[in-house]
Amino acid sequence: MNKLIIEKEDKYILPLEGKTVFQCRIDNQFSIMVSDEKDPEIAIRIAGDFLLIEKGKEQKFSIENYKEIGPVFQIFLKDINTAYAYKKGKLELNFTDGSQLWINPQQHYEAWEIYGNDGLLIVSTLGGEVAIWSGTVYKIA
Repeated sequence: MNKLIIEKEDKYILPLEGKTVFQCRIDNQFSIMVSDEKDPEIAIRIAGDFLLIEKGKEQKFSIENYKEIGPVFQIFLKDINTAYAYKKGKLELNFTDGSQLWINPQQHYEAWEIYGNDGLLIVSTLGGEVAIWSGTVYKIA
């Protein structure tokens, strides 16, 4: 996987562009598996509340209310256009069809994490900071 992470003033641009959601799972978290033809799979694990935004309509989901999470499965087979990890802990996935998935930071637990088979690990830590392991970060003003 291209582990190039670009650092901007308020966010990181994550190397998820062009990846397709090929699996969605529920256990104690909501997981999205993404991949493309060139790279190994990457998991995005969501432990907290999150928003799905489509055509200007926001739908809020929580893993605690897993019986109501069904509509979020419509991201299956969607392609990621851009992905941002904001330095205050928010994760934003923008899909090529214009829909978005937002995961806000949490004070008492890690709201989300991204990891790959190649050692990539990005985590929204307690209280809303972003920690990055095993990725090349380039700072661009």
